[in-house]
Amino acid sequence: MDLYTWDYDDEYIQESYLQNSSDYNIVSGDNNTYNVTYNFDTEISQVTSYLTSGNIGMDHGVLEIAEVDGKKYIFMTYMEEGSPDDLKACYDELMKFNENNNIEPIADAI
Repeated sequence: MDLYTWDYDDEYIQESYLQNSSDYNIVSGDNNTYNVTYNFDTEISQVTSYLTSGNIGMDHGVLEIAEVDGKKYIFMTYMEEGSPDDLKACYDELMKFNENNNIEPIADAI
């Protein structure tokens, strides 16, 4: 599992990680977080099929937008080629990160 941090103001990051596309899906999660799933080798219909069938092979993560010292950031935990069950592990890791760093996700950030 990896933890990524990006400046929220980075236009490329906003376009790449905060919007749905044919190979990337983002949906609201728990505690003002967002679940992300992507596979650069499939169409969105196949992504949905993978999610509903529980197959492995897709990348999964949980991201949030938070403000630290007056500046917005995107924090994301991420697992390569996992299963939908890995979203729980990503969420738990992100919550530990938040607790250790006194961070609260911004509500309805997307």
